[in-house]
Amino acid sequence: MKEKQQTIDRLTGDFIAYLKSINRSQSTIEGYSYSWGKLKAYMSTRNITVFSKDIVEEFLTFLFGEYSYQTLLPGQKRMINELLALGEFQDEGRIVRSFKIPPKVFDGSIGEYILDYIAYRKAAFNSAERTIISYHHHLHVFLSFLRTKGVDDIQKITQSVVYSFIESLDKNKLATKCIMAGMLKNFFTYLSDIKKIPNCLIIIPPQVNYKQSPRLPSTFTKDEISTLLHCVDRANPRGKRDYAILLLAVKLGMRSSDIMGLRFENILWDKNLIKFTQRKTGKDITLPLMPEIGNAIIDYFKYGRQESKEDFCFLQAVSPYSPMKYGEVGSLTQQHLARSGINLRGRKHGPHALRHSFASQLLDQKTPLPIISEAMGHSRTQSTMTYLRIDSDTLRQCALEVPSIPFSFYPKRGGNL
Repeated sequence: MKEKQQTIDRLTGDFIAYLKSINRSQSTIEGYSYSWGKLKAYMSTRNITVFSKDIVEEFLTFLFGEYSYQTLLPGQKRMINELLALGEFQDEGRIVRSFKIPPKVFDGSIGEYILDYIAYRKAAFNSAERTIISYHHHLHVFLSFLRTKGVDDIQKITQSVVYSFIESLDKNKLATKCIMAGMLKNFFTYLSDIKKIPNCLIIIPPQVNYKQSPRLPSTFTKDEISTLLHCVDRANPRGKRDYAILLLAVKLGMRSSDIMGLRFENILWDKNLIKFTQRKTGKDITLPLMPEIGNAIIDYFKYGRQESKEDFCFLQAVSPYSPMKYGEVGSLTQQHLARSGINLRGRKHGPHALRHSFASQLLDQKTPLPIISEAMGHSRTQSTMTYLRIDSDTLRQCALEVPSIPFSFYPKRGGNL
């Protein structure tokens, strides 16, 4: 789309009018205006009046240099989001998406090779969306490192550059190092296979000695789950939506991706069932539509969900009321757990912990493992066996007393063998 020619004052004025039209608060508008004021001052010193996306990028580089979004402070991230939203509004006339993380740019020949490789992984291995997102993230980190070293061509990537990159990663995050080393190894193998680099130049990343230790799943007790649900303010549209989402997680053990992707057609009201295909496993699953869950969903549909042509059950709580995106179910879960006052120390507090809690409650009810496996939607019973480790009461019943060794066991007095 060809960029419109607008002065910064005209564009921000139109944007503020738009924010008011979708009922954004005055504090939100003031936050946007503060960030835009910084940009205006920068443009004024350079006698620039016409807005462009390039001037935003130039200004961000002026402020933060070659920055990594993830390492910035919350206020800095918010400023970036509000400045990038200007370009989106200029193109579309509305806020189309949330700029929680700026779009990753894969520029130069190396960037093109990375994008080709990710497309190859998606087509050849039918990789899941989360896997593709992971490749985008990790390989973009590598590309950003190469930029700082002035490496702009595949042939300039040497073994020492790759070793230096791996060493630059956080030493306390061995899992990240291990994942990155594996991705780079696959990437360089791909380049060799398509003859972009000769076999003799294949880079072998350093081996990262990392062995994941099995961890007990984080769970919440029945009373804690009750506290969580009671803390949700169901008097407003967002609360009605969040309450229904949390019920699906704690009462049925649904994954966040399946909750996010639930459509009208998946709820069989006449049969009191929820039927869908799991995103993670591709397995069809049928779950009971309990009255408590059904009533919460109806309450949201009637009094909380905005009118939309989308057939997804749950929408974003702010305009333009698009389908929920990856990570939003996790965010709302963490927010409500934080407000509930539950002690979260030493426990994960995302939607998967609620799924673990669902399995824990089934164990407490002496539910057979195959039935738990079916309810969780696991493809293999072995996947469900990890939850046996959290059933401490049953494990105690399995403990055997160690009998004392009879004195006659020893051939001589004094215990000598």
